[in-house]
Amino acid sequence: MTPPDLDRPSSALVPASVSAQLVNIELPLLPDQPARRLRTTIIGVGIFGLVILSYAVAFSTGIPLLEYVIAAVGLVYAARERRRVEHGNRVYEHAREDMRKGEIAAATEAVDGVLLRSDSSLRYATVYVRLALLRGVLALRLGQVHEARARLLAVEATGWLGTFRISRQANGEGYASLSICGSVLGEVDEARAWLERGREVLDPAREHAITPHKDDELDSSSLSVELAEATLLAREDHHQQLFALLQRLGRGKGDLLGRALHLLQAYTLHRLSEGEDEYRGVFSSMPIQPLLAELRRGELDFMAVHWPELHAFMQARRLLGPE
Repeated sequence: MTPPDLDRPSSALVPASVSAQLVNIELPLLPDQPARRLRTTIIGVGIFGLVILSYAVAFSTGIPLLEYVIAAVGLVYAARERRRVEHGNRVYEHAREDMRKGEIAAATEAVDGVLLRSDSSLRYATVYVRLALLRGVLALRLGQVHEARARLLAVEATGWLGTFRISRQANGEGYASLSICGSVLGEVDEARAWLERGREVLDPAREHAITPHKDDELDSSSLSVELAEATLLAREDHHQQLFALLQRLGRGKGDLLGRALHLLQAYTLHRLSEGEDEYRGVFSSMPIQPLLAELRRGELDFMAVHWPELHAFMQARRLLGPE
């Protein structure tokens, strides 16, 4: 699979082998420009017609308060929709905070509680898609790699991913997670294509670039893309390139993604030191254990579940969680 360009439909990246997995995941499609114009026109004409009708009924029946009743009903409905949006945003932010702390099960339960009980009305669509995207990332963190890829592909197929309607951080994390899914499953061509797609979307020089979100500094999407690149290099056994990349990046932050980079750095040092002289080797003299000191058992199992070599490395160092 060759890396895509942004003028090509993003759904062209969906592999045929997993297209059947998208059937049971229904998300609101992003309307195209003509559809948005038509919807705006219909809403405007509908409101104007309702106002005219209410005045006509009021004058003919002698009930001048009818238009106020209609307006009150409209305000109640708008307030209800606003509460739904605010609730969805609160759940999203709390779930992200739980995910940063490693409380993946709690975050998953909270997001499912909204997705399973909410419809995807047009006003609610942005929040709904952001939650669906986060749910795909959470599935990956739980080690449910096939489910994660299916959920993320379902979001990508809506047309929302790669647009300014969701934050730069969420876009970067979405494409990086798709790339990581491909790498973990050993499908490196797919992983490379999603990585390049993510880089193009996040490129600040491109037209209509996605501007940074207020939370991007705290939960950086660039780190997600870096992790995707590092994972791909490790899966392809390009350990010299991976070592050079990690040297440029320096020490990662103390969050889950930073610890994942440390794991890959330890793994690549282990692979590079194989066959070296124990005392004279360049890589065998570099300590591995300090890189693993902050890792919590089980938190990075998702990276090794379909990756035998990394699984063996983590198992030997007791980094895997209980079976």
